[in-house]
Formats: sequence, structure tokens, C-alpha cells
Amino acid sequence: ASGYNGFTMPFDEMTGVIDTLKKEADSHERDFNEIQIVCRSIPVIMEESSGGDRAPLNGTPDEIKEDIHRYDKLGVSEIILEFNFDPEMTADKMLEYMEILAP
Repeated sequence: ASGYNGFTMPFDEMTGVIDTLKKEADSHERDFNEIQIVCRSIPVIMEESSGGDRAPLNGTPDEIKEDIHRYDKLGVSEIILEFNFDPEMTADKMLEYMEILAP
């Protein structure tokens, strides 16, 4: 396989998944840096912070952007944000969030 395709999860669990992928790559003499780690997420964007005890990619745009950077530092190559599951989401709002959250 050339990659991992999963869902976002708490950071400590993602660290465990990535550690396992590294060990498996090493045991099969594969370069871990060539493996794409892609995660999907249904973000919940809020106007105000719900505090420190929140799920990753659930919070204000700034909190979500911080979470994206944290996943990047863990080794996640790509995050697919699936805004389309919010029945009140409009195309214009989706584009606005994409601009805010883009690196």
C-alpha cells in the first residue's frame, strides 16, 4: 500500500497510528516518508470556543486551523474536510471556511 486513509481522531490516538505505520514501513523496508497519510473529517465550526475539552476539528476557525497544524506536525499528509454533512452549510460559507483554514 502507498498510504493510509482514515478518519481524524484524538491526537494521542493518531500518534499511535502513525507510530504503527512507521514500524510496519520499517519492517517491510519501505520509506515511511513516501507513505501518504490522509484523514477525513466532518468539522464542526463554532462562532465561540467551547473550551479546552473539545474534539479535534471542532471549534472556532482559529482552533480548527491550529488542529490542522497539529495533525501536520504528527505526519498527516492531507485532511479532507467534509463540510457537506451540515444541512445549513452553503457553498459560499464553505468557500469562506476553505479560505480561512487553508495553509
